[in-house]
Amino acid sequence: KEKKFRNDLYYRLNVIEIEIPPLRERTKDIMPLIYLFLNRFDKRHGTRHQISKEALDCLLEYNWPGNIRELEHVMERLSVTTRETTITPDNLPLYICNISDRASKEFFSTLIPLKKAVEEVTRQLIVKAYKQWGSSYKVASALHISQTKAYRLLQKFVFKNTKDSQDGVSTSPPYIIQGNKSFGPSKG
Repeated sequence: KEKKFRNDLYYRLNVIEIEIPPLRERTKDIMPLIYLFLNRFDKRHGTRHQISKEALDCLLEYNWPGNIRELEHVMERLSVTTRETTITPDNLPLYICNISDRASKEFFSTLIPLKKAVEEVTRQLIVKAYKQWGSSYKVASALHISQTKAYRLLQKFVFKNTKDSQDGVSTSPPYIIQGNKSFGPSKG
């Protein structure tokens, strides 16, 4: 664009273009990268850390505008500056996990029936877990519920409108067959 790079050289070097989406669009990659970097820096600095579930949740919810490099720097900082063996939200930079903001966050601005509130929170958790993990088994594990319950909740909140109205073909997930039992979309 600024004509500072020779076009012929650019096209000679530009054999294959690889588009890598930003980290915020690859949420499944965040957790493995967290542990990769933490293990690398713990080994380098002679430390040993674990991450609490709350701290991990903060790291997974953050949108990482600096992509992998920002995540790498945060993990090195945590490896060097955290004296305890378990990294908690208190150890995280405030811009990643502001505890006072999280504690004061209200889910509902007005009173609603408890049953409706529980259903809405359940829906949000199921949708978020499915976006992050992509399977009922992983959703069940992440939310500490049975796989059967996770599947039923996914059917209710995620797959509920999956019929193609034009040709009547269902885009519901396939049946799961275990032994002589089958689990899947109900007919009717």
